[in-house]
Amino acid sequence: MSLDAGGMVRIGFIGMLCVLVGCDTPAVGFVADRKEIVEVGPHRFQVYLKEDRAQAVRLNQISLGQTKEATAAARTAVQQASGCEIGRVLDGSDQVLLKVELDCN
Repeated sequence: MSLDAGGMVRIGFIGMLCVLVGCDTPAVGFVADRKEIVEVGPHRFQVYLKEDRAQAVRLNQISLGQTKEATAAARTAVQQASGCEIGRVLDGSDQVLLKVELDCN
Protein backbone atom coordinates (compact mmCIF):
# COMPACT_ATOMS: atom_id res chain seq x y z
CA MET A 1 0.00 0.00 0.00
CA SER A 2 1.41 3.39 -0.96
CA LEU A 3 0.36 6.83 0.19
CA ASP A 4 0.03 9.91 -1.96
CA ALA A 5 0.86 13.40 -0.66
CA GLY A 6 -2.73 13.90 0.57
CA GLY A 7 -2.59 10.68 2.59
CA MET A 8 0.68 11.73 4.20
CA VAL A 9 -0.80 15.11 5.14
CA ARG A 10 -3.81 13.39 6.74
CA ILE A 11 -1.56 11.05 8.74
CA GLY A 12 0.54 14.03 9.87
CA PHE A 13 -2.57 15.95 10.90
CA ILE A 14 -3.96 12.99 12.86
CA GLY A 15 -0.60 12.51 14.58
CA MET A 16 -0.45 16.18 15.57
CA LEU A 17 -4.02 16.04 16.84
CA CYS A 18 -3.15 13.04 19.03
CA VAL A 19 -0.22 14.96 20.53
CA LEU A 20 -2.37 18.00 21.28
CA VAL A 21 -5.16 15.97 22.87
CA GLY A 22 -2.63 14.46 25.27
CA CYS A 23 -1.55 17.82 26.66
CA ASP A 24 -1.12 18.49 30.36
CA THR A 25 -4.40 20.37 30.72
CA PRO A 26 -6.82 20.20 33.65
CA ALA A 27 -10.31 18.78 33.32
CA VAL A 28 -12.86 20.69 31.26
CA GLY A 29 -14.36 23.58 33.23
CA PHE A 30 -11.47 23.91 35.69
CA VAL A 31 -9.71 27.26 35.37
CA ALA A 32 -6.68 27.43 37.64
CA ASP A 33 -5.37 30.51 39.44
CA ARG A 34 -1.86 29.08 39.31
CA LYS A 35 0.00 26.00 38.19
CA GLU A 36 3.36 24.43 38.84
CA ILE A 37 5.34 21.35 37.96
CA VAL A 38 6.12 19.09 40.92
CA GLU A 39 8.34 16.01 40.95
CA VAL A 40 7.78 13.28 43.52
CA GLY A 41 10.30 10.47 43.15
CA PRO A 42 10.22 9.28 39.53
CA HIS A 43 6.83 10.94 38.93
CA ARG A 44 6.26 14.38 37.43
CA PHE A 45 2.96 16.31 37.71
CA GLN A 46 1.46 19.56 36.48
CA VAL A 47 -0.53 20.76 39.50
CA TYR A 48 -3.35 23.26 38.97
CA LEU A 49 -4.66 25.20 41.98
CA LYS A 50 -7.81 27.27 42.44
CA GLU A 51 -9.13 28.33 45.84
CA ASP A 52 -10.04 25.11 47.70
CA ARG A 53 -9.57 22.72 44.77
CA ALA A 54 -6.63 21.26 42.90
CA GLN A 55 -5.91 18.93 40.02
CA ALA A 56 -2.70 17.03 39.35
CA VAL A 57 -1.99 15.73 35.85
CA ARG A 58 0.69 13.05 35.65
CA LEU A 59 3.22 13.86 32.92
CA ASN A 60 5.31 10.68 32.93
CA GLN A 61 4.40 7.22 31.76
CA ILE A 62 3.97 4.36 34.23
CA SER A 63 3.35 0.64 34.06
CA LEU A 64 0.10 -0.83 35.36
CA GLY A 65 1.93 -2.05 38.45
CA GLN A 66 2.83 1.53 39.41
CA THR A 67 -0.73 2.88 39.58
CA LYS A 68 -1.02 2.97 43.39
CA GLU A 69 2.44 4.49 43.74
CA ALA A 70 1.64 7.17 41.13
CA THR A 71 -1.68 8.01 42.84
CA ALA A 72 0.08 8.45 46.18
CA ALA A 73 2.71 10.61 44.46
CA ALA A 74 -0.04 12.77 42.92
CA ARG A 75 -1.50 13.38 46.39
CA THR A 76 1.95 14.38 47.65
CA ALA A 77 2.45 16.69 44.65
CA VAL A 78 -0.82 18.50 45.40
CA GLN A 79 0.15 18.89 49.07
CA GLN A 80 3.58 20.25 48.13
CA ALA A 81 2.17 22.71 45.59
CA SER A 82 -0.71 23.93 47.75
CA GLY A 83 0.70 23.70 51.27
CA CYS A 84 -2.64 22.14 52.25
CA GLU A 85 -3.92 18.71 53.17
CA ILE A 86 -6.27 16.84 50.85
CA GLY A 87 -9.82 17.03 52.16
CA ARG A 88 -11.25 14.49 49.74
CA VAL A 89 -10.67 13.03 46.31
CA LEU A 90 -13.35 14.11 43.83
CA ASP A 91 -15.21 12.03 41.27
CA GLY A 92 -13.57 11.90 37.88
CA SER A 93 -10.09 11.13 39.20
CA ASP A 94 -8.14 8.37 37.46
CA GLN A 95 -4.56 7.17 36.90
CA VAL A 96 -3.61 10.35 35.02
CA LEU A 97 -5.74 13.05 36.66
CA LEU A 98 -6.27 13.52 40.39
CA LYS A 99 -9.02 15.97 41.37
CA VAL A 100 -9.19 16.99 45.02
CA GLU A 101 -10.82 19.32 47.47
CA LEU A 102 -8.21 20.99 49.70
CA ASP A 103 -8.30 21.39 53.47
CA CYS A 104 -6.16 24.44 54.22
CA ASN A 105 -7.23 24.98 57.84
